[in-house]
Amino acid sequence: MPIPGYNIRCRWHDPRYPADGQIWEYMPAQKVNLCPLFKTLAKTYGTGHPLHSRDISVVPYYSYSMNAWLGSREDAGGHGVLKQSEVSKSKAEVFFFAEENMWNRPGCEWVLNDNSLWPNYCDWFATFHGASGSDLNNSTNNVVFVDGHVDEVRSGLGDDPEDRSEME
Repeated sequence: MPIPGYNIRCRWHDPRYPADGQIWEYMPAQKVNLCPLFKTLAKTYGTGHPLHSRDISVVPYYSYSMNAWLGSREDAGGHGVLKQSEVSKSKAEVFFFAEENMWNRPGCEWVLNDNSLWPNYCDWFATFHGASGSDLNNSTNNVVFVDGHVDEVRSGLGDDPEDRSEME
């Protein structure tokens, strides 16, 4: 339960609110849930995230978020994690968990605020892996897929998901 003054935007670095997403039950070790690059970036950019509370130190304890669509079983009241056999699309195409940015991007004001990543809805993949210089918005994100493989992906922010012209 949030306490008075709770700031959801600081959740990823507020030790009063340990992560509570469905992924933590399966991977509770902090080292697994925090990318070393994200931890380094948090030292530089952490206090600039939207609605940051100055009284909360920026010491991140997670950066990965679970695919929210995989953690909403109707038979379990919207909670629980889908089994691999329940995923109807190719397991090599559905991500299990990935990172979000801690900063706004043009066209998107949603940032890392919980352990649940809603792709193409209100959350977006991180963009800082392999970035050069201070342009952290045009690179890639490491993503774990349901079949267990890891790959780099680019954020689709600004892309029209209905535009199929490249597929023709």
